[in-house]
Amino acid sequence: MSQLRPLNWNFFEPYFRLSVSELSYGQVSRLLRTLGWLARWWLDPDLLQRVAHEQPGYQLYSQRPTLPTQPGSCWAIFVRQEQVPCLRPAFLLPLRWQADSGNDPGLPPALAELASCIRQQCRDEQQRCWGLHLARPASEAPVDLSGLDLAALEAGSAWAALTGGLLLGRDGLSPNPRVWASVAEDAEFGIAAVAGVAEKLDLAASWGAERVFLPAQNQPQISQWQAPARSNLAIELLAPQRGNVSTARLLEAYLEQLGAVPSSDASLDVMLRYYRRVNRRTATQFVWDRLQEAIVAQCRQALPADCRPTHLITVVSTELTLVALAPAVLQVQRCLLLCLGKPTAAICEVLDQLEPYLTRAGIVTQRATIEAEMFHQRRQATRDVLTEFLNGTTPNKVAFDLTPGPKSITLALESAAPPGAWLVYCRHRTGPPDNRAEPLSQRFDCWRKGE
Repeated sequence: MSQLRPLNWNFFEPYFRLSVSELSYGQVSRLLRTLGWLARWWLDPDLLQRVAHEQPGYQLYSQRPTLPTQPGSCWAIFVRQEQVPCLRPAFLLPLRWQADSGNDPGLPPALAELASCIRQQCRDEQQRCWGLHLARPASEAPVDLSGLDLAALEAGSAWAALTGGLLLGRDGLSPNPRVWASVAEDAEFGIAAVAGVAEKLDLAASWGAERVFLPAQNQPQISQWQAPARSNLAIELLAPQRGNVSTARLLEAYLEQLGAVPSSDASLDVMLRYYRRVNRRTATQFVWDRLQEAIVAQCRQALPADCRPTHLITVVSTELTLVALAPAVLQVQRCLLLCLGKPTAAICEVLDQLEPYLTRAGIVTQRATIEAEMFHQRRQATRDVLTEFLNGTTPNKVAFDLTPGPKSITLALESAAPPGAWLVYCRHRTGPPDNRAEPLSQRFDCWRKGE
């Protein structure tokens, strides 16, 4: 790096106020040679198309680069100075946090300073040192930006993006390239406004972003932005908050969307870190999509050898993964799904996924509604429903799932169960951030009523 001449704004002086059409071929070639791999990120797309047309060897420059998605990756959005029209109105600088490393010596000083502040705000519990680096492709020559003053381009607006990259990188999680942010930090209120909102939104839309997070203080500029045709870009606001609010809390909505869902072949450790980072609803769906079958298999292996019921009675709650667990683990033939009162929208959503899942497993489902509110009424209503469902079945072939649902219906189920029937309960460990169930900690306790 020391052998490179640091790039600074003086390099662009010959290009000041020259339109793209006024640049000579020699001037464009000098731009491409100096910027190297950054040319595709920074230069005006019309200029890149023109040079690719004039010189076939430059075809690569007409292709839009791909945002980095390795853990620790992030991208900062900057708005050009008016007198440099050869640059995009807004352009990206791809970056990546690396563990056990100092900052890239080729970083612009303003970004290096911002990275140091972010490291202080987001201290690593494992006390590993994380350095911010230019996300240079391995096959490309390095570029030294240490002479580039990004303060004039509002480097502070990269605060949220860099913070997100660091927090996800420490968890081994990849960023979603379709989720962007341009948010600065405020010492008093946490969130500060940024400049160049229209240019940044135009860039995000043209790049295929689906969601952009901006400070709530920029609402007036956002309302004036004209979205391009066929753009599905969603804009979300991060609100300032007074008081001692953690960085993770300030950026909670952004961090939740930024983390890409781990693939099915990701390690369990990565899956669990993702599960703990997202909100409870997203976490439940993630377990359903990625981990449910592994939980079922593990629980099934730990069942008592003689616990082989053919019929199961369970209560439908809003915890999809929990309601589906007992019938799948026990591999019953028939399952009675009890609903307390008229199913709410949330319960209907669970049933829409639960019943097809059980049907694919070869389990016949039946719904029943318990309208009663008093305990003795619920117990009697449960017994009435069971009479038809259990017709011709011996108690040792019936299981009652005492896990989901409120305590009153659990007690009613236990009371209605005939002697000799199986009672099952799923226990599990809980953990952060809100005492949610730790995946793969589930185990079933199984016992016969009366024993």
